[in-house]
Amino acid sequence: MELGNSLTRNAARHPDKPAVVFEGRELSYADLYARARRVANGVLAIGLAPGSNVGILSRNRPEFLELCFGLGMAGMVPTPLNHRLTAKDWAGIATRSDLQLLFIEPESAATAGELAAVMPRTVLLGPEYEDLVASAATTAPPEDGFRSTLMLNTSGTTGLPKGVVRSRHGFYERSLEQGLTPEDRWLGALPLCLSAGIAYTLNTLFLGGTVILMRDFDAEEAVRLIDEYQVTSTLMVPTMLQRLVAAQRASGLGADSLRSIVGGAGEITARLKRDTIDTYGLILSIFAGSSEAGHYANLRPYEVLDRLEGNCVGRPSFGVDLKLMRDGAEVPRGEVGEICVRSSYQFDGYYNDPVASAALWRGDYLTVGDLGRIDDAGYLWFLGRERDVIKSGGINVHAVEVEAALLEHPGIVEAAVVGVAHPEWAEAVTAVVVAAPDARLTEAEVIDFTAGRLAGFKRPRAVHFTERLPRNLIGRVLKNEVRALAARLSAGH
Repeated sequence: MELGNSLTRNAARHPDKPAVVFEGRELSYADLYARARRVANGVLAIGLAPGSNVGILSRNRPEFLELCFGLGMAGMVPTPLNHRLTAKDWAGIATRSDLQLLFIEPESAATAGELAAVMPRTVLLGPEYEDLVASAATTAPPEDGFRSTLMLNTSGTTGLPKGVVRSRHGFYERSLEQGLTPEDRWLGALPLCLSAGIAYTLNTLFLGGTVILMRDFDAEEAVRLIDEYQVTSTLMVPTMLQRLVAAQRASGLGADSLRSIVGGAGEITARLKRDTIDTYGLILSIFAGSSEAGHYANLRPYEVLDRLEGNCVGRPSFGVDLKLMRDGAEVPRGEVGEICVRSSYQFDGYYNDPVASAALWRGDYLTVGDLGRIDDAGYLWFLGRERDVIKSGGINVHAVEVEAALLEHPGIVEAAVVGVAHPEWAEAVTAVVVAAPDARLTEAEVIDFTAGRLAGFKRPRAVHFTERLPRNLIGRVLKNEVRALAARLSAGH
């Protein structure tokens, strides 16, 4: 019962308990189960076969969760699409994923363009979707339903998105590791089309908790919802967390109910860790994971306090074997290697891409190219991806270390560090930074600031200023675009 018929059981255990709260409307477990059954019967009635891949292109809304459960009941595979992509991107994902049907929100349908040409059929969320639900049978779907499989798409920060097929989600292990319970009131602020967003939201419904769902993240609204619904837990990526803390401090509202903020999907700076602890108390934990490997490390709140500087992501999660490898061998403690993990809830593989799937395995351990080191106390420090290693003068420079040093400057709001081709050094350490509105920074001043903070070979050889860094939906910096920007600016420097 990894996901499958958990909704059936929770609807029987506590039918009147709110499962989803959305913009003032409550959907009980009985309601969610009944509507999911109708979704299952509706898609079967229009001729889709079990095993079909079905797309969901929408911002957060209850129908998204109805579809995840209902399609699973029908033996189909829900496939969320990032609503912030372009029509060309959607068309590519739809083709690569063999989507047989797409449920699409009106806002995205208006700009779908090329997508219509490659989709056999679409259903518009709203009246058309409600007609499908209302006209469907209320009987239980076939006994061979209740699939737990989802197909997620990678963020595409280093290339085209790939379909990540997952039938095991590690809900038990995540709940034990991070203290999630059936009594949680979870603020679902992260987009459901993203791996962490859907995983933690479904985890709450798997346990029988209540999800307070936000259509889009807005920090002031999040603070209000935490107060109104006595939210107990949530997940925030760094950019969201920064805005939440600022809004909380300005609001005058209470947040005493909040006992857990899960942070991840990017480095949380020492400054932000301190601000979060000062605002909410010792409730911030930090996890590391990927769509392919699932969650693999966790830093508990009392451990965060002792590791404010740097990107420590804790010890291996419950149920995870973890080691660092390089050139086929495990590296000693303190040295850098690929983070390789083994657990019972890793992905099934990339859809229709056995070559890319096979490339991730190191024996029976899985890696997506994340780099790290393990200290003498057994804590994992995340150092970015292999592509975030700059090879300058024959020496490896880890971009995240340089970025952390730059962010210590009070006049720097954001920083991304990449390697730019250089005739002498192969790659030159190059920083692209966003300065605070009132800061008057120069390139020389920023480079000088890193003296004493970084070894000479790690210090930026060039610094460029920009109004904003290119980011994806969850705020993760798109390093491919930063490299292209840095190369252009360096060429005209």
